[in-house]
Amino acid sequence: MVIKGSPADLVTDFALPVPSRVIAVLLGVPYEDHAFFQQCSNMLLDMSLPAEQARATSERFGAYLHELIGKKANRPCR
Repeated sequence: MVIKGSPADLVTDFALPVPSRVIAVLLGVPYEDHAFFQQCSNMLLDMSLPAEQARATSERFGAYLHELIGKKANRPCR
């Protein structure tokens, strides 16, 4: 928030990213995918997003999670 400067938005800059990052860690999302995970999470929570863009994000995120689950099923300890 300091880097972005004033005004600070605690919800956008802190309250939403922290739970999303914790969920990513719990799900075993690779660190290099955290930005993608965060971006998709934010977009799916954005009620002002056009329906088509929300649908496309949901499909892309769903495909990512499906792939992640497949990788975890094959190598659960990684």
